[in-house]
Amino acid sequence: MDIKSILIFCLPGIGDSLLATPAWRALKAAYPQAHVTAITMFPSAAAILRRCPFIDEVENYDFMNTKVVPALQYIWKLRRRRFDVTILTYPANRLEYNIVARLIGSPIRIGHRYNHVDFVCGNWLNTHTIREDDGLTNIEENLRLIELLTHRRCDDHRLAFHLDPEHTAYAEQWLTERNLNDRLLIGMHAGGSTAKNHINKRYRPESFAEVGRLLTQQSDATILLFGGSEEDALKTQIVEAIGPRAISVQTPNMLTTCAVMARCRHFISNDSALLHIAGALDIPTTAVFGPTNPTWVRIPTAQRTEVTLGLPCQPCFYYSPRHLACRTYGDFRCLRDLPPQKVAQTVMQQLAPK
Repeated sequence: MDIKSILIFCLPGIGDSLLATPAWRALKAAYPQAHVTAITMFPSAAAILRRCPFIDEVENYDFMNTKVVPALQYIWKLRRRRFDVTILTYPANRLEYNIVARLIGSPIRIGHRYNHVDFVCGNWLNTHTIREDDGLTNIEENLRLIELLTHRRCDDHRLAFHLDPEHTAYAEQWLTERNLNDRLLIGMHAGGSTAKNHINKRYRPESFAEVGRLLTQQSDATILLFGGSEEDALKTQIVEAIGPRAISVQTPNMLTTCAVMARCRHFISNDSALLHIAGALDIPTTAVFGPTNPTWVRIPTAQRTEVTLGLPCQPCFYYSPRHLACRTYGDFRCLRDLPPQKVAQTVMQQLAPK
């Protein structure tokens, strides 16, 4: 089949969209003449993919919060474009995603068969599928989708993300105005998605604050709190608890936020999109994991140290439309009982001269 147009669904979120970019490199290498269109549901995910040189066009459409008739009209518009291939980026195990892909009508529809609640997610609506492998990273899972189409193995795991000069200039001005250019800066992200009870993937605010206090006592670091506008109250709470050597970072958009992040010596985060962005920016990170699986979101090229409590039930999370739940204890003690001293010590070890 002569493949001229490819549609990729990058619907899960910002971090997952970024982790899929190695797959789009492999896709474009195999089909350099094909027009590749990506559809996201989140504006920030669209901003990430517009900086991916292997995607020709990015559209943003909120399927989940749009009424049925406008959504069907949009799907019909896509159907008229007669895409040769539709690819559902991993993880995309919602019935709605697979129905939309089927309605668009590409003769080749590629996706995963998931190890949990597979049939009810509608993955049987795809023409080409592979079984999810819990031992692989998201990057590898998406590369496997491309191999299913191209029959070419690809082991290039580099993420595709860069900042424009205007974003770098913004960060320079932001730091200069606050006399931070020559300071040891440690970034921190205490937020993350709240959908489907994923707020319980977060380390407690008071624990982040204690990590920050310990780091300012043991070093001359300034702690920068990052996150979206919906996390302003959370950032303020932690800044006030750490003290005068902590600052809440507020910027016009995600890309300027990323530019300020890029000036940090180290970054501490939950399992969140900003953790993956820090990895893409080559910032050494300390990642705090509770119910989720560190393996899935590893970036082979990134400098990352992972901190967990190490309970026998960890990790318990799997990709599913269901809400996140602590089925063993009911209280997410994997994060509740993780000592801030352990996290701070890990960071200090990474900051020490090698």
